[in-house]
Amino acid sequence: MWQLGRRPYNASCAPRGAERAGVLLRTARESGLRALCCETQAKAVVPTHPTSAVNCKLYSVFCLGPQDLGDFVFLFFSLKLSMASHLDLEEQEQIEELKHFWRRYGPMLTWALIAVLGAYSAWTGWQYWQRRQGVQASVLYATLEGAVGTADQALVSRALSDMQDKFGATTYAAHASLLAAHFFLDHNAPLDAQRALTWTLAHSPDEGLGCVAKLRLAAVSMDTNDWAGARSVLGGKCPASFEALVQDRLGDIDVLEKKPDDASTHYLAAWRAMKDREPYRQLVEVKLASLGVDPRQEEKKP
Repeated sequence: MWQLGRRPYNASCAPRGAERAGVLLRTARESGLRALCCETQAKAVVPTHPTSAVNCKLYSVFCLGPQDLGDFVFLFFSLKLSMASHLDLEEQEQIEELKHFWRRYGPMLTWALIAVLGAYSAWTGWQYWQRRQGVQASVLYATLEGAVGTADQALVSRALSDMQDKFGATTYAAHASLLAAHFFLDHNAPLDAQRALTWTLAHSPDEGLGCVAKLRLAAVSMDTNDWAGARSVLGGKCPASFEALVQDRLGDIDVLEKKPDDASTHYLAAWRAMKDREPYRQLVEVKLASLGVDPRQEEKKP
């Protein structure tokens, strides 16, 4: 006996059921009527089986011979393949929709992605370059500070030149120029100080540092009796926090030019722009007193 599962193959089934089932199986395979074949197979093999239809179909399988069983397996997997083919068609439809979407919007999305990645790469590269510049500039600034501490004027000039040439876009360069200008003034080199301050005024990335350089450059011009040059330097715009100091410096120029009325006007503007408890305000009051002006009395006038 040929064994299949737990139920032996019964040879008595073959003359009546197996041969007929095999014919029906092959016919169903050729015609594609898989459901009809399975149902007919069960009825042909055990037409009078007392169990339910499901058990009848299962029983029919165990009554098949090896060759007919192969036909049944073929039909079973054909049904599975049919279901898979149906799923494949749905997947193909989805793929076609995706292809249509990509043909319509793909180039636009690609360029947008390239633009975003390019902008991010540029921003990251710029940040890296700035950090690298800052680190190198800080090292050179430390060298300049050391040269100032040892009063090495040649090294100060060389370090300042390197700072301005290589790291001119950093605030370190502006600070280095102000420091070097102060050093040059202390060592009787006003021309070098004037060049350092002029460079700071023209290239400083910080507006406040530029105004500091402007005030100091005006003072250097006043020391060389270039009053017109000092006044022209102070003519530019400065932040509001520097306005009082600019007015005070203009008053100093008026005093040197023997213009007391103009000096009083500028000193009063400086005094009004300063806070009550600011120490420099007291110095401006002294300047006004030297001109015979009491700022508090002037405030009471209509």
